[in-house]
Amino acid sequence: MPTEIIVAIIGASAVVVASLITAIVQTINYRRSKIRLAQIEDVTVKSSISLKEEFTESCGYKTKAINVKMRMVDLQGKAEIIASHRGLKVIRKDLTIPHIPGCTWVQHPNGKIDQLPQLTSQPSLITKAVELRDINLKEDGKKCTFKVEVTGGLTSADPPFDFEDRTVLSKGLCVTKEEMEETYKSDEFKKEYYSYDVIFPMDLLVIEVEFPEGYRIQPYPIVFYLYSEFVNNKELNRVKTGFQRLATGARFSVDKPLVGFRYAIYWIPPTMREVERLLKQ
Repeated sequence: MPTEIIVAIIGASAVVVASLITAIVQTINYRRSKIRLAQIEDVTVKSSISLKEEFTESCGYKTKAINVKMRMVDLQGKAEIIASHRGLKVIRKDLTIPHIPGCTWVQHPNGKIDQLPQLTSQPSLITKAVELRDINLKEDGKKCTFKVEVTGGLTSADPPFDFEDRTVLSKGLCVTKEEMEETYKSDEFKKEYYSYDVIFPMDLLVIEVEFPEGYRIQPYPIVFYLYSEFVNNKELNRVKTGFQRLATGARFSVDKPLVGFRYAIYWIPPTMREVERLLKQ
């Protein structure tokens, strides 16, 4: 169940996305050949690394850190999504960013956005007015687009920009193992997960998941190609040491995440019998 904040892609990003799409197609064609698949993984990772400086210059901005957290609120699958952006800085003197486009959606077929996005903390340092604008529900309540608007826009003269937003989903997750198996039986990746797609430069990405007390799962880190469920093991091997299991969830800290990849935490939910036992407590 991915969620993200999307900032306009320009310049070298088109090259990165195109190369990743090609890699996904090649992965499908060569998935039975471990040697060929390893070569594809290696090329895509190297391409993203080599384009990093060019991409940052083309975008004209970078972010110090992004922390996205999914908190499962109850045993019906209601979920709270909190996204914190830290140190977004315009580095090109000829660039003004009027707003930061955002998008949240629900992957579960029965899910909907229950509470629209809202800013949950006052942006620090910057003195310009900041508000959410153009909040639009789409696709029968499964998708919401919005803009984090900065009066006068962000320029290189402004200090680093921090903000945090919160969205609540009525059915964001599969709660039981049986539900997961039925819901994702036709998907490429058949387990539940929470992810973030990296489409602009940042120094650190932190993904967190939190579950109700007693809801026991075994979480793991995983890395997909952008907007897909095809795994890139080379990049996973680079970043997996940043994964940590917590008492009621997990945290995946990714140092210098690569543009063009989807980083995620995945898990298998408890069985229906186990969840029914929790509901009776």
